[in-house]
Amino acid sequence: MAGCMCISLVWLSAVILTGFMQRDEVPTAEHRLAQLWKLSESMHTQPSRWVVKINGEQAFLDSKPLEDQVEAWSKELLAGKKSEVLTKNGKISVSANWQEKDVTVHWMAVQREGNRFYWVYQMEAKQVGTAQSVKQLYTEVQSTQAAFVHQLNGLGVEYNWNGTVQGEKKRQGKGSAQRTVNQLELEVAEQIKLVQMENYTDNGTYSASYSAPELGQGVISGTHELNLQLAVHQISGTDQERVSIGLPLITTEY
Repeated sequence: MAGCMCISLVWLSAVILTGFMQRDEVPTAEHRLAQLWKLSESMHTQPSRWVVKINGEQAFLDSKPLEDQVEAWSKELLAGKKSEVLTKNGKISVSANWQEKDVTVHWMAVQREGNRFYWVYQMEAKQVGTAQSVKQLYTEVQSTQAAFVHQLNGLGVEYNWNGTVQGEKKRQGKGSAQRTVNQLELEVAEQIKLVQMENYTDNGTYSASYSAPELGQGVISGTHELNLQLAVHQISGTDQERVSIGLPLITTEY
């Protein structure tokens, strides 16, 4: 699926918050999503799947039973959505799944040691037909994220952000996955300074991870920080390859 992005992609990227960050800036979820949108322009394939995750940890310190605290805290963020509370191996978990227009939302909170809970809120949007525009796909994720972040801010809850965008294009022959990543890297490097720190190849998949401080918050891997990941996977039985960009990493599983 060669060629440039559709006109709506270029238009939207011009009117939303874009641009890369100075090292001392605090990355908001809105800014991070806009950064990912801007980076997706280098894919040369229409983005067909967005997966955005917001996650963090919460401590419970009062005298109520831990299960009651978890349920009460989760309900504030689930806004009345039906949830399931389970206890397994002495650990409590809360989960819920629902739709926000074309965005599938997954919520999960899992008990950790010391009266703490790890929680994750995942939004996934896929292009299901030609009538669904790239602009619509993006703006629905943006709207769903904004509503949840507003709730988190109201509760004074801190969070981490991770986003992945994917699209498909026709493969370029033998060694295509690495070649596509290299081409993508060159295009992204025209906008920001990249230093490749890690790479991986296996059965038609090639992935590279980069230090790119201009992109803001990253994750620590060994002794270095990673801010961006690019990957291409050759789809078995087809002549297509899946192109993925992760900020700071590609994470598409719940």
